[in-house]
Amino acid sequence: GKDVLAVRELLLVFDERTIDPLCVLLERLESMEARKLVCQVLAVVAAEDPEGLARRAEGQPWYVTRNLTYVLGRIGGKLVLPFLRSWVLHRDDRVRVEVARALGKLKGSEATEIICGLLNDGEYRVRQSAVWALSHRGDPVALEHIRRLVFDDRDFRERRTEERDDYFRTYGRLVTDGSFKELVDIVSQRQLL
Repeated sequence: GKDVLAVRELLLVFDERTIDPLCVLLERLESMEARKLVCQVLAVVAAEDPEGLARRAEGQPWYVTRNLTYVLGRIGGKLVLPFLRSWVLHRDDRVRVEVARALGKLKGSEATEIICGLLNDGEYRVRQSAVWALSHRGDPVALEHIRRLVFDDRDFRERRTEERDDYFRTYGRLVTDGSFKELVDIVSQRQLL
């Protein structure tokens, strides 16, 4: 209604100079709903040049970087890919979880390859977010990565049951005729049924 029109009109006067004040506001908000709304505005404001947004995250507490990662995911497209790639090794796993989610919203095999790299992260929550992102993407490029982990990586067996289940579910969603035949062969060879 009128609120949406007012916000749209206000956004027309915003430009890249509003990124900094919006980021400061984002740091101060306690309400998750309010932060989400500021993130939506930031996504619109920074859509043409997400580099300013990414630079703003440098040297900030983890939660600022996490929120800005969320914004980059909302912006989407190839312009945000370099910034998300640079945060794949962020020291805080909560940022890496959000990187997996944000990459999951992007199109293209390059994003899929980056997410596949997160399948080997040291933190299970990051790995789980990555496998969920791959499951929702439906990109068959991920199938070989998941197959290798599930069937060839001995350390995979030591992972939590819930995590392993998610990998098998994702494998099932991505399966092709050829990989299904391979799965049947593996199950038969190992006498799992």
